[in-house]
Amino acid sequence: MPRGKADGTEPRLGRTLAQAAKDLVDSRLADSDLSPSMPSRELSVSVRKLHRAFTATEVHRRGLG
Repeated sequence: MPRGKADGTEPRLGRTLAQAAKDLVDSRLADSDLSPSMPSRELSVSVRKLHRAFTATEVHRRGLG
């Protein structure tokens, strides 16, 4: 599959990744080092992939995808 092309599983994985990041952030709200890079490090994904996961979640929620 060409880089940057989504297959049928990406939206579902994006929602799962976004939820995992939300749960992680919620559990660490008091941490002074909380930043976008923290959940990406903890979940072993790039910050860019994390942003794409949240974007995919928003697109799906709005019925745009």
